[in-house]
Amino acid sequence: KRTNMHVTTMLAYLLAAFLYAAHSCHAQQNPLYQLLVKYNFREVTRGASLSRIEAQDAPEVTLMVNDDKLYTLIMVDPDAPSAKEPVMAEWLHWLVVNIPGNNFEGGDIVMPYNGPTPPPRTGPHRYKFRLYEQENKIQAKAPQSRAKFNSSTFAGHHQLGKAVAGTYFTCETM
Repeated sequence: KRTNMHVTTMLAYLLAAFLYAAHSCHAQQNPLYQLLVKYNFREVTRGASLSRIEAQDAPEVTLMVNDDKLYTLIMVDPDAPSAKEPVMAEWLHWLVVNIPGNNFEGGDIVMPYNGPTPPPRTGPHRYKFRLYEQENKIQAKAPQSRAKFNSSTFAGHHQLGKAVAGTYFTCETM
């Protein structure tokens, strides 16, 4: 029974990763919007595995977007505290708003970067980056907790629409 449960858990994780990739695929294929994330010169490719040490410090973010627009970057862990029981999801790892075009450093940090901290033996966690185009400058406040953040609710509240670009990596603690 334990083997079947492990296989079921792995299948559920793979299905979730596939559905995320399929859902986000449109944004990645749009040449007008590019989001590049690098940890110590290592570019994050969809689903790449990084260690906690590799991702402990904020990455270098490069945007190739419309210079006349503002953007929001959200980084979350949808698998907190585990993919099997994500009762704390989404865990907010980073929130930067009002990014002027390609000038990521010119954005307003609402929630400072917090590197991956997957609990031991909870399997791989996905760390998702989503880039949203803004219609106007927004006034966003840091949530009281990083736990149970909802990207969709935040995007809706600030009229951000759908993500225009995104990527993710995985990380786990054995």
